[in-house]
Amino acid sequence: MAVCVVNQIDTTVSFVYRWGDGAWSKEQLEAGKSMIYWYTLDGQRGAEPPFFIEYDDSFEDGYTPQRYELKRNAVSTSPPTCDLAKQYTFTASGVHIFLRSTN
Repeated sequence: MAVCVVNQIDTTVSFVYRWGDGAWSKEQLEAGKSMIYWYTLDGQRGAEPPFFIEYDDSFEDGYTPQRYELKRNAVSTSPPTCDLAKQYTFTASGVHIFLRSTN
């Protein structure tokens, strides 16, 4: 199961992510870069944990969290590529940051 996050904003985006009930991990994704996250299945389809992401959706002061459970694509290559993964893209409009599925 794989998720690819792409940053199309002209600045670094900071966020946290986790698989299932695991610990949150911090990430900083530079402008124009992408990052892939994958979970290797143990043979039990449907047993994979959900993938969560949380980020501040505004360039303004303060923290306005947006948390999503992202869908993932099943991939057969290891490591997977962003082309095969479920892709999400950070974009901005005014002071707001959005995360949208692109495939």
